[in-house]
Formats: sequence, C-alpha cells, structure tokens
Amino acid sequence: HNVRLSETPAGKKPFPLAVLMPDSADEATAGNSGAVAAAQTYIVVFSRRSVVAAIDWNMFTDMRPCERSDAVEELESKSTALDFDSEELSCLLDGGEDGRPSLMDADDLPEWVQLSFKEARADTHTHWLDEIFKFDVLSKANQAAKDSLERMLNVSVSKISSLVHVADGNKTIAEYDIEPELYHKTPKEGSNGVLDEYLVPDSDLTATLSATSAKGKKVYTATLFLYCDPYGADLYNVVRTEITARVLTMEETDFNSEGPEARAAASVADPWEDGWSYTSLGCSVGLATK
Repeated sequence: HNVRLSETPAGKKPFPLAVLMPDSADEATAGNSGAVAAAQTYIVVFSRRSVVAAIDWNMFTDMRPCERSDAVEELESKSTALDFDSEELSCLLDGGEDGRPSLMDADDLPEWVQLSFKEARADTHTHWLDEIFKFDVLSKANQAAKDSLERMLNVSVSKISSLVHVADGNKTIAEYDIEPELYHKTPKEGSNGVLDEYLVPDSDLTATLSATSAKGKKVYTATLFLYCDPYGADLYNVVRTEITARVLTMEETDFNSEGPEARAAASVADPWEDGWSYTSLGCSVGLATK
C-alpha cells in the first residue's frame, strides 16, 4: 500500500513547508486557446513522521549510564510505530506490511468522503473500500486532503499501547498526581550542553496549506504531540508528529489499474516536473526525503 515519493533530485532543495501560489485548478480552461484541459484523476497521498522532542527523565531512574542509550533507542523505536512514508488515503484503513496497524477506521473518514464513494460504487455492486479513492475533480481532492488530515489529528492511537494523545495523558497525570520531568532531548544552541525544561506545545486543530502546485494541487500539513511510554511505567516522553496530505494525479504514480494490484506499492514521478513554485518563508521540510 505504500506510495513512494521520489527522492529530491541532486542539487534541488527539498519542498518548503510554507508555500503560497495562485490556485489554477486543472478543471479550468487551459491557455489562451480556449481548449479545455484534459480530464485528470486525483488521489490523496499521506505521510507521517515522528521524532522524540523531549525525554521524561524518570525513564532513567535506577538505570546505569550504559543502559540509558538503550532506553533512548527503545523510545525512538516505539515513537515511530505509526509512521509511514507515503500511502494513499484508502490504504490508511488497512494495516501496513511492516505490522503497523490501521491509522483510521472507515467511520473516521469525513462523512462526505464516505458517501461519495458509497454512492459511486452502489450501481456496480463494488464495495466502496475495495478500490483506491480516486477523485475526478481537483477541488474535491484538495478538500479531501484537508478534511481527512484534520480527522486524523483526533483519531485514537490506542492500537499502539506505548502512545497516547497529550490531552489524554494529561488527564492521567492530573488524576494520579504524576510528575513527569520533561527536558529537551538535545541541548539548545548556546546552552553550554545544559538541557532545558520542555513545555509541551499544543497540537494543531486544523491543517495548514503548505504548498500549491502550478496546476492547483495542494499540500496540507499538521503537527500533533503524543506521549510515549516504551516500558509501561507511567513515563511521558514527548513525541512530535508531522502528518502531510498531498494531492497527486494518477499519472504521477505507477498504480496498476488491473484488479487488487491497483492498491499495491507505487512510485511517484519527479514532483519538480509539475512546475511547483515556491515563496520561502524561512522554514523548509523535505516532503520527498526522509
């Protein structure tokens, strides 16, 4: 189910996180000739990447110095248990080949997305979850990317016992009077190696438009914060997770349209070929590189 984005070409910078461009949708009339643009089919591709932002120093209680690095490695492994590089929207409802559980249930999808595909496949007697989610209109694909990403921000992570949303973890902290000792994982610049205390930021409630291609395909991003307890010992290490939703055309993938294989792995053409233009706001992240 993976949709692998191509590596950033040599000598080209990675995608900026913040990009604002005029939205010239593919449905619009092409050029000055008055010819209508060729019909396109769109999909929404997601990625999820996590890093440990802060360590609960209680994790190191009674540990020998030589054991601490092993604990951090275990923490980093557990913190990325829900991560993936690139997957089409419908594939998020299935588990990954690496053992990752599903990211969403069908009921977690926006209602209009569910209804759209249920109605489209009713006449063919095809179950609406048996195919990838394809959109014939760019504006709907863009809206699906935004709405589905915002739903993901609130989906439970209980399928991974070591992870919990910060809001849920804070309730447990208050109920049982737990005192996490949170410090930045690495020293800040100019701190002389001293780790500063860490205050957990709020998770995003909405998706942010971070890029728009010259043809109007949008990229949305959002950040949420989780607690991670790799040992089940009332630990509250902080994990920062960035989720990205990107609209692509079917032509930008090598999906096999014949049968179930259509949902198999696919690679995406060089995104720079689409004429993406950028206004750098001093913050960049590589959507095509890890």
